[in-house]
Amino acid sequence: MDSGSIDVSAPGESQFLCQTLDREESRFFNLNVALKDTYLFMTLEEQEPSQALIQIENKIPTGDLQVNQYGVNDCYFVVKNEERLPFAWNQPSKETKLVVRLMIQNEISSEIICSLDEINKMRTEFVSIRTMNVTGSNKTVKVTVSYCVILQGNTRTIQFYAGEKKEIVGKNKSNSATSLLIRTNLGAIGISLISTASHQKNEIAYICFAPIIVAYVFKDDILSFQIRILTLVIDNNSSEYARFPVILFPEKSTRVKGRDLPFLDIVCNIRNKKQPTDVKFFDLKY
Repeated sequence: MDSGSIDVSAPGESQFLCQTLDREESRFFNLNVALKDTYLFMTLEEQEPSQALIQIENKIPTGDLQVNQYGVNDCYFVVKNEERLPFAWNQPSKETKLVVRLMIQNEISSEIICSLDEINKMRTEFVSIRTMNVTGSNKTVKVTVSYCVILQGNTRTIQFYAGEKKEIVGKNKSNSATSLLIRTNLGAIGISLISTASHQKNEIAYICFAPIIVAYVFKDDILSFQIRILTLVIDNNSSEYARFPVILFPEKSTRVKGRDLPFLDIVCNIRNKKQPTDVKFFDLKY
């Protein structure tokens, strides 16, 4: 298999393509890099072509599309009219933009450079292409092409249309973005275990969590929450002469880059799969 270089020091996701040397077989991968304190977490996942995080859809009835990564001219895909194909970056460390050309009757137009970061924005471009008229002579004409990037779950679908379009086809206007953020920071929470074996109630154990940070975020169909407890103290009060009156306590702090490592830190990201192109994942770090 042949692929380009990948920068694993940059947090985030990268979609890249591996191909055989003869370009006959392609495989699509997604690399997730997360940086936590001094640790680097990397998750590599192979994806089915239908579930690749970049999809190109050609809705131009009169021509095909030739698509390649900007600056990588030796690897391109041909998306026929009314066809949908997966795409990934052959060189993820280079600029992640698309170069698209229209193909009509074996003629190739001038290029369109597309960015995948402009979500739900319809753009119109004019490309030049040579055509043959009824007399048999060639002439150069301008063709109007519109395109937009639609985000469905984690998948970005780039749709191309003939002519000028001002509205995104298939966009559900009733769907509104929902965002919710709840964050709380509690200085300490104490729990006492009280014995009722006798008429006089006695405390047999005391548990203290200090401090507790809870964050809950819901945005773009992603549910994220984090629970962080810096210290945990457990006192044994079952007997006045207990051999170990303090069962658990932070003897000393371990510092990394000037910050105390928490006793417990749980981060969870959940995405529910609502559409066939959505990506369902459950990500838990602690």
